[in-house]
Amino acid sequence: MAGIFIFAQPAFALEKVVLQLKWNHGYQFVGYYAAKEMGYYKAAGLDVDIRALQPGQDVVAEVLSGKANYGSGTSGLLLARQDGAPVVVLATIFQHSPYVIIAKRFKENQSIHDLSQKPILLRRLSDELQVYLRSERVDLKNMTAFSPGMDTVESSSMAQYSLYQDT
Repeated sequence: MAGIFIFAQPAFALEKVVLQLKWNHGYQFVGYYAAKEMGYYKAAGLDVDIRALQPGQDVVAEVLSGKANYGSGTSGLLLARQDGAPVVVLATIFQHSPYVIIAKRFKENQSIHDLSQKPILLRRLSDELQVYLRSERVDLKNMTAFSPGMDTVESSSMAQYSLYQDT
């Protein structure tokens, strides 16, 4: 009788869930990896598959299509919600945006307003920078968006860039 219990299946199966990251696997997601390695997800009854963002993917679209159960996102999630997407913010990890704007100096005492109508290169996930620039009435008609992982960008004509500052 004891042999039967040794080979028996557990009383419950782990629920398989997919966590779609907003970027490649990296240190900024260490909390998710540590929770998996330390067995926290398993203890909660979850079998978590942590997936890196692939070229052309959108985190919100992955969740809405059912390909992922959860996604790590940006402030763009609030814009998706405003546009009618049935999404919910479960937690706020950063208390400030990691995105910054780097601009070429072309005059003394330059301000954000001097950059209006100048070419700007913004990362695809930096929605909060677009909101900030609009609130400052900076014209974004010369904005160029690029996707994460892009290796080469023709930047000689750009007056400003967005960067991800992680320190």
